[in-house]
Amino acid sequence: MNRLSFSIVSLAALGLFCATLTYWVIKLATPLPVPVGAASVQAPVSLSAAAGLFGDDRAQDSRLRLSGILSLGGGRGAAAIISVDNGPSQAIAVGNHVGSDITLSEVRANSVIVDRNGARSEVTLPAPVAGPGAAGGTIYMH
Repeated sequence: MNRLSFSIVSLAALGLFCATLTYWVIKLATPLPVPVGAASVQAPVSLSAAAGLFGDDRAQDSRLRLSGILSLGGGRGAAAIISVDNGPSQAIAVGNHVGSDITLSEVRANSVIVDRNGARSEVTLPAPVAGPGAAGGTIYMH
């Protein structure tokens, strides 16, 4: 092989190497396109589920139905009107037993905290029924 053909082959090999190198640099440096639908889909964060992982289960207790909250104000006491297992409603003071294994721990503005063998859960008041003649189930005494 003479000197001219060797130079032409070397130049062609160098050109091929540069083209290949340029292709892979561009290919690896370009970020992958993200599908539009996948970018907008995100599961909502559930704080109550996260709290349950660490023993702070404030989920609604299905055995209890909260009908009303009684508050005397000024730290003089509070009670809740609660029915257990669809039984008759009873006024229960803070610290007293609601059922055989449930104690009323805390009364809040729209909910109560009950303690069942060390596990605390929150029972909220149902949403008021709107309309004429609708009876409200909450009694506030301040």
